[in-house]
Amino acid sequence: MQHANCLSQCQANFAILIYQILRFRAPSQARQRLALTQYQQSIKTAFREVSDALVEYRKVKEIRARQESLVTTLQDRSRLAYLRYQGGVDTQLNAWTPIAICSPPS
Repeated sequence: MQHANCLSQCQANFAILIYQILRFRAPSQARQRLALTQYQQSIKTAFREVSDALVEYRKVKEIRARQESLVTTLQDRSRLAYLRYQGGVDTQLNAWTPIAICSPPS
């Protein structure tokens, strides 16, 4: 009888122990899942921000290349207009017009 009593008490203690382990484990797993989800969201946000920055960088680079091309074109136009003026083929006004286009207003 004593063995049966001890066995049933051990089973009860074991059941309580399992219940407590599962009870504390479930919130811990939920916190881990939440932390993992937040981490994944952070990674996605970081990739999105890097992608946006790369797109913006590419746009700025393209704009700068177009502006440099425009400046080069206007410098060539100015040089050629001045050479035409010096050669007596064109007026002084036409020689100064490209310079006025290149120069920012004061």
